[in-house]
Amino acid sequence: MISLPNEFELEAEVLAIAMHSKDKLVDIITRAKPVWFVTESIKRAFSCLIEQFEQGLPTDSKTLANRLLDSGDMEAFNAVVEASGVFLSAERADFLLDRFYDYHLRRTYYRVGQQLQERAFDMATQASELSDMVENEILSIVSAEENKEVINAKEAATRALETFYTREAQDYIGMTFSKRREDGSVMGFPGIDVATAGGLQGGDLMLIAAQTGEGKTALALNLALWVSVHGNYRTYYQNTEMKVEEMVFRMISNLSGVPFSEVYTAKLSGTPDEIAKKRADIEWAANSIAKANQKLFLSELPELTPGMSRGLARKFKHKYGKLDLLIIDYVGRMEMDADMKRAGLQEWQILSRIAKESKKLAQQLDCAVILLAQLTEEGKLEGARKMLNDTDVALYIERVDDEEKQEYPQATHWLRKRKVRRSGKDRDILIRFEKQIQRISEVYYHE
Repeated sequence: MISLPNEFELEAEVLAIAMHSKDKLVDIITRAKPVWFVTESIKRAFSCLIEQFEQGLPTDSKTLANRLLDSGDMEAFNAVVEASGVFLSAERADFLLDRFYDYHLRRTYYRVGQQLQERAFDMATQASELSDMVENEILSIVSAEENKEVINAKEAATRALETFYTREAQDYIGMTFSKRREDGSVMGFPGIDVATAGGLQGGDLMLIAAQTGEGKTALALNLALWVSVHGNYRTYYQNTEMKVEEMVFRMISNLSGVPFSEVYTAKLSGTPDEIAKKRADIEWAANSIAKANQKLFLSELPELTPGMSRGLARKFKHKYGKLDLLIIDYVGRMEMDADMKRAGLQEWQILSRIAKESKKLAQQLDCAVILLAQLTEEGKLEGARKMLNDTDVALYIERVDDEEKQEYPQATHWLRKRKVRRSGKDRDILIRFEKQIQRISEVYYHE
């Protein structure tokens, strides 16, 4: 095996950051694999750290060292102690991971090169077999993230035409939030489907912004219910504000029509028959949500940072193999990563960076991302201009004023189209927010 410059120090520092930085932990264990470590003691220590994480146990250096000491693995124990001594800053994580991956590629190229050399002098091996080996071995080790495909004009045009014919036979081209009934009426959020020109697609970033209490979380939960309970898409909902139980109670209220306050407090009102009916409706709603077992996933993350959000999403994709929709609720409650704190960024700069990273994540994971944000009392969003640059769709929830209520008596709010990249901003979307049951529906939809 070849030796590369500062190999031990690099591996030790990767382990050190994983032990000392909660922000970078998930990112590291999803991007680095134990088999990539050359130093056996660090490899075993890193594997032990992953086991701790997957079991929901502490991953700090002291806990890890004690576990290795108890197991009798003194070499791995010493590796943890030495790694703790080389920890400098979590800000070096991305740089170190890139170099760590670069070293892994170099070793792999070296190994394949040795195999190619040995087989090249084996006269029983055909020259064409050597070519196949180069294609199958060397090209396969380059990850999809590193292998940026270059497509000539002819192939690009052919692919586009094939996509056109495929879409011609489809009602929608992406993840949609509406459905046409047999009687021709439309349920769900057809206006959002129009705004996205046929549905959200992998790589899309949608921003939903509203003032406090005006329904941004309710809308996000309604959309999650639509695609993952009523539909077959896989959603991962990261929430920074409330417990998982409250999120589920909100969804139960939405589906059952039983007021959220009664579901949350478990104090049902009405006659005995009415209470029995409400209880049956609640059980039906809970069972409907339970049936979405492998389609809807919720996280309670009071200390979420941008780095943790990215790492958890990558880990989710790695574990389940598919992620259609990631919802981040909400950007204003996310804490700063260490590099943001050190840089002394202002609020608008932080929000802008989070939007940019969310768009990048959507593209890397080939999923749609819905990012929730809070409007000020004046109805403005900090860093709005730069945030909108990275979004494909941006919707602001605003109350219908008194004059508009006369014209649209069923509506309570507008979904204002601040940006729609693939369609026109011809008409904003009217919705009805039934806060008592956490239900939002679109009204006055016209084709």
